[in-house]
Amino acid sequence: MSICLILASTHLSLWIVHFSPDLRLRGLTSEGSGLSWSKFKEGHLLSGAYDSQICLCDIAAAPNNKALDALRTFKVNNAGVEDVAWHMKHDYLFGSVGDDNTCLYGIYNSHQRNILSKMLLLTRRRIGEEQSPEEAAEGPPELLFIHGGHTSKIYDFSWNPCEDWIMASVAEDNIIQIWQMADHIYNDEDEDDLLEDNSPKGS
Repeated sequence: MSICLILASTHLSLWIVHFSPDLRLRGLTSEGSGLSWSKFKEGHLLSGAYDSQICLCDIAAAPNNKALDALRTFKVNNAGVEDVAWHMKHDYLFGSVGDDNTCLYGIYNSHQRNILSKMLLLTRRRIGEEQSPEEAAEGPPELLFIHGGHTSKIYDFSWNPCEDWIMASVAEDNIIQIWQMADHIYNDEDEDDLLEDNSPKGS
């Protein structure tokens, strides 16, 4: 069993019960603010920080020197990340909320090795598509959606365990929003096998 603690520093500390403690996970450049273990990939840990970054670490790859660099670092926006969470059903999908009042979706694709960011819904099917300068200014080609309904900093969110695209998010003004993207966004003809291609077997 592993316990990870996020402190007011640029490092995470990890204790592995029944083993010698303290694995330092490097990658954040400012104070950390959110953690999430993957329930699909043992040892995969997301962390968010006020430097606008999300780090993905794989503690299964820990070296003997008790320090481990991030497997991937995602730059999500220009505001601090308050919380991160893996999706409950899809091992490639995660979300974050931040100080810019937006909820962001991301997709981690270990094969393409590309960042997809923003509580945005992104699809890896569009990775690498060419964009005009005007399109690029609006976000990466993978971007499908940003939820921008909050008027204060968002500090927490949760996936619905029963419905893939329903979420709840809460902001500093104590307003909770429960929301879902319009189905035409994720049921677009070009995206209709997004979930089927990436769902765990048996789900």
